[in-house]
Amino acid sequence: TYFEPDVVTERLEELAIKESEFLANLHPEPRIHS
Repeated sequence: TYFEPDVVTERLEELAIKESEFLANLHPEPRIHS
């Protein structure tokens, strides 16, 4: 399956954001609690 480069970049960015949010929820930073 072929995707346009822009679509691939958009999907990767979306996944990266979701992953970072997921990791942030698993390991909350101290500043969140302050």
